[in-house]
Amino acid sequence: MMTRPTSVAEAVDALLLATGTAPGAVPGDASASPEPDSAASAAAHLLRMAELYEDAQTELTDALVAAHDRLLAVYDLTSAQADSRDHAEAYGRTAAAILRSTDCDAGVLLGSGVRYTVGDSTHRSRLFGLCKAALRKGVTDAEIVADAPLPTMVAPVPRTIPALVVALSRSEGPAFDTGDVKLLGAVTSVIGGLVNLTRMHQREVERAQLEQEHKAASELAQAVLSAEPPHVTGTDVYARCVPAHLAGGDFFAFVPRPGTLWFAVGDVAGKGLPAAMIMTRAVTSIRNACASGDDSDPGAIVNRVNDELYEYLFSAGRFITMAVGRYRTGDGYIDICNAGHSPVARADGDGVTVIKPNTLPLGALQHAGAKSVRVPFSPGDLLVLGSDGLAEQQNRDGQLFGYDRFLDAVGRAHQSLSYGRRADDAPQQVAQRLFAEVALHAQGTQPDDDRTVVVLRATEMTS
Repeated sequence: MMTRPTSVAEAVDALLLATGTAPGAVPGDASASPEPDSAASAAAHLLRMAELYEDAQTELTDALVAAHDRLLAVYDLTSAQADSRDHAEAYGRTAAAILRSTDCDAGVLLGSGVRYTVGDSTHRSRLFGLCKAALRKGVTDAEIVADAPLPTMVAPVPRTIPALVVALSRSEGPAFDTGDVKLLGAVTSVIGGLVNLTRMHQREVERAQLEQEHKAASELAQAVLSAEPPHVTGTDVYARCVPAHLAGGDFFAFVPRPGTLWFAVGDVAGKGLPAAMIMTRAVTSIRNACASGDDSDPGAIVNRVNDELYEYLFSAGRFITMAVGRYRTGDGYIDICNAGHSPVARADGDGVTVIKPNTLPLGALQHAGAKSVRVPFSPGDLLVLGSDGLAEQQNRDGQLFGYDRFLDAVGRAHQSLSYGRRADDAPQQVAQRLFAEVALHAQGTQPDDDRTVVVLRATEMTS
């Protein structure tokens, strides 16, 4: 019984035996089997065909392995960006994946702020030169470089701003053909999208870092505002500041001294962190001036702060509106200097009176010569100092809350206190009512500016 052949050669031998021809005999040899030569020739032809089939099968296997390697390289290319810890690593992995997917052994990825090489460094300078020439030329498609010492291709990376160019070469293997050019074009098209994703990711990381730094700086800036208004005999005080962003330019400051309360409310021109940085310096200057120990009036305080900050504000292109006041226990009045600030109003039994500006904002003019005015402040009277973010709050139709509405709201708040409301938290009630009326007007519209209110209410003197 014949055994099953396990190779092409054994199969041919079995065929020769079956036809009476000795295995290994040359067709037509006299010593061979007496069977016709046609059978031996057919067997020999079959052997040659089998050998050719084996060769083709080997080549096909090699091609499939190479295609699989390229497929893995393309996979690595698409995952390089997602798996990389930073953009430098992503670019390096991208360049390496390009080599594998194109069967090259040297490559360069070049662009503004991007310079990566992979593989054999022997021809690095030549490839860099080709990339620079392609960037200057503004190459738009992948192309084979003519007259190069080694097979070389150059291609732009599409949809990248600033532009990127890739140059590849191989020291072994066939010259590049149109199929390689198409493959490189497809690979660089994928790279273009991945590079843009990497850049977007990097920008988001940088933006998040900047926001974190901004938040920390904003918290430090807002920390300069007094946590709790001081208690001074003869008056109750409440203050509230709500920045439109993380930080803003609105501020208030209190400096209590024996029998005296100094207070200030102001607004730095501009919004956000730049205004907040100026605000912190202004608050420090105001506190130092008010706590200096002499008996200056508010006008002198404004002049001193303006002289100190003028050059700084001028160089920054900013100004500060501010009202500074001084209340002394038992005086029955408040001295106040209004440097371009509004709204500032006093409410008593006769209605609401606007305390208009009587000097220029800080930073508008050096040595402005500010002076104070004196306003009555009897038990039950209110002094309300706000910021323009309240009066200029818009609603959905773009209508401003307005200064008239603000003054009307102050009058209603004062009247409500006259009808038996608790006196110890009266300033807080007034401030909350003002914010509530502004919010009702806004109809959900987000504020565009900082909002600040300081309320002082004169109280009966107690022994």
